Amino acid sequence: MGRCYSGFPHRKTWAANGESASGVLCYYQRRELVSTEKSQMAYIIAEPCIGTKDTACVDACPVDCIHPKKDEDGFAESDQLFIDPVECIDCGACVPACPVSAIFAQDDLPEKWAHFTEKNAAHFGR
Repeated sequence: MGRCYSGFPHRKTWAANGESASGVLCYYQRRELVSTEKSQMAYIIAEPCIGTKDTACVDACPVDCIHPKKDEDGFAESDQLFIDPVECIDCGACVPACPVSAIFAQDDLPEKWAHFTEKNAAHFGR
């Protein structure tokens, strides 16, 4: 696990020219996934968020990739919040901000909530 100047931990890999590459994603660096496989997501919001929708994670996110926000269309209708897999910079700031521990790195997502990966990706049409 590496760190960039922001001090946030980074441990993910990203694809470059169709091949996997390891490295550190720095704060505000947008990552682009080049893959024909299943959508990869840095972080997934899982079952504990359902019915709670506490927006502390929205406030902690430096790139505003967690939606819907309280003032956005669809907030009242949505049962949970979602992380945009393209906009997320993998900084991890949302994880400690969540009061119900609903946010997981994709690799750390409990198997019983694996379906939330697709649910999060589908919310953004990915």
